[in-house]
Order: sequence, then C-alpha cells, then structure tokens
Amino acid sequence: MLREDEFAQLHMVLTQILASNGKAWFQTVYSGPTFLVELNRMVGPAASDELVAAAAIHTCMIREWTDDPCWLVRLLMQVKAISGVGGIASVPNVDQLITRLSDGINVLDDIWYTHWVQNGLPFVDRTPLRDTFRDISRTSGRAVLRIEGDSSTGKTYSSRLLEHVSMSSGWSFRVIKVEVESGAEITMNALALSQIIVGEMGFPSTASDSPLTDHTVHDIQLLQTWILGSARASQKRWWLFLDGFGKLPQNNSARNLIQGLADKIANSNYRECLRLILVDFDKPLSRVEEEQVAFDRPDTRLPDPIAQLAIHDCLARLYKELGRTPTGGELLAKTQAVLANIPSEESWIVTVNKRLRAAAKGIRNGG
Repeated sequence: MLREDEFAQLHMVLTQILASNGKAWFQTVYSGPTFLVELNRMVGPAASDELVAAAAIHTCMIREWTDDPCWLVRLLMQVKAISGVGGIASVPNVDQLITRLSDGINVLDDIWYTHWVQNGLPFVDRTPLRDTFRDISRTSGRAVLRIEGDSSTGKTYSSRLLEHVSMSSGWSFRVIKVEVESGAEITMNALALSQIIVGEMGFPSTASDSPLTDHTVHDIQLLQTWILGSARASQKRWWLFLDGFGKLPQNNSARNLIQGLADKIANSNYRECLRLILVDFDKPLSRVEEEQVAFDRPDTRLPDPIAQLAIHDCLARLYKELGRTPTGGELLAKTQAVLANIPSEESWIVTVNKRLRAAAKGIRNGG
C-alpha cells in the first residue's frame, strides 16, 4: 500500500505528533477503542514514540481497505489537519496519497508483473502465480502459499520473482529462502531452521542464543516463539520461502516447526509480519484450514499462442528499456527462435528461459 519512502515520511511526522500529544491523540482520529487495542498488541505502554509511530502505520496497513475510509486515510487526514501546528511538519504529496488510497490503489501491484527479474533473468507469464503473490502481499489476503508440481517447472525459480519485487519495492518485505538440498537432510532440523531464520532477521542465532536449555531436545513451542518474537521485534515484513522440506524424514523436528509456524501465521496476528511459502511440502497443514491456504501448480508448458505473446512482449520491453527500436520482423523472428524445436526430453520452461536469456544477451550486445 505504501512505498518505503512514503512510510518513512509519514513515520517522521507521526513521531513528531506523538512527542507533542502522546498516544491519546489517536482518540481524535478513530472513534472507539479498536485502533488502540490493535496498536497495543504490537507495542507495550513503554515503547518509544518512534516505535509507536511505526506500529501505528503497520496497524493501519493490516486493515488495508476493510474500513471506509480506511484507517490509513483517516490517519493521513488528521496528520494533514495538524501539519504546521507547533512545528509539526507535513507529509509531501499528502493529498495525492489520500486520493490514491481512497481509490483502493496499491502502487506495488504492477511490480509483480515484470518480465525481467534480478540480473536480467526472464520470468515468462506465470500469471496465476503473479496474481497469487500480489494477493498474498496484501494484508487482508491469505498468508500461506503452497507451490507444488513436477520437477523443472519453475517452482524454485519463483523465489527470484519474490526477491526482485522485494528489491524493486524498496524492501517493503524481505525474503528468507531456506532450501534443503540433496545431502543436507541429516543436518536440517527445527533448531537449525530456527537459527537460519532468526539470523536472517538480524538477531544473534547461535545455539546458545536459542531459548532451548538442552540443544538436543527441540521444544517446538519455544523455537516457534523465538522466530515469531524476532519477526515482530524486527519491525519488518518477512516472507519465508521454504523449499525441499518434503525430503526430510517424517520424524524430523523441522517438519513440526513448519506446521506450528503455518498455524500461527494463518490464524493469528503474526500474519502482519510474516508470510509462508512452502515448495513441495508433502503433508497437509494439520492446523490450517484448506481455504486459508493459496495453491500454485506451475504449468510444464504454456499454450503456444500465450507463450509467443509473452516472449514477444518480454523482448519488446527489453528493447524499450534499452532505448532501441527493433527492425521490421526482428521481434517475431527472435520470438520464434526461442520457441522453435524444443526437444521433448528437455524441460520446456528451463529451455525457454535459457534461450530467452541468450536472446536478451544478444540484444543487449547490439544484436
């Protein structure tokens, strides 16, 4: 809903207002205690003005457009009304921001539909996955996604799109990718998974930093609380991308930790700071209702007309970004070359992406 620069500007002004008026000022913004109840769930009574301001904005964003006007619009209108009083600064372009939010426009939506991700890697079509990611990014959407399908269909590659959108949106969320590769099954367990996640969030994460009194006994509840508490304390949004955990033995403690995290993310207000993406997790989520989970199953091959349009558009955008105009028939020829004569024994998506990268390299080099 807010870009990072917009969040920072509002945070600065709101901190000034709280320094002068305290949390009681929110009573002039919202009728009834609901807002303060939600705010107090995030921060305690002794929190600094800076922390309360950040939590207040996050509290508004959690509700997104469930109220009319939405909580963030109400906040901005009061911030606008008080700007200039007692040295309180104003939020730049506040009127345009109020209009955009009143119209229910999320400026981050379009980023999900890029054709080129980090380092010039192509991400062709996959419209259902893009739609799902966009919906999950909304605070009112589902917070758990399962990606399933055959090998070499682009499941793991989906993390590249997440990382690209994270960077392109000013780090509006951060991606923590943990993959169990072949041979690593013997070292992965609940404690190891917890250490990776907490460490990626920027906190001390050695075994001695964990809440376990005995590091050989993995108390799932304690490890789950360690992760959830770290996520909330970080004041950031995190997308956990867990890949390959279906390879683990059935009695591996990491499986139980994932079940517990899915429950808390889907069924509590931890969804405000966490999303969970599971790639090829081979068991039902026992404490999460199926309608609370989004599913994506990549196609092994796009229908030819859709594939041709997607690749043609992908290359056309690249020419535009480079400030070049292709000659007559050039785009069509390059598109057809990407799709021509793919051997049946090769993965369609892998081969198409490989050829598309080669075509892009040629275009960037003047070809």
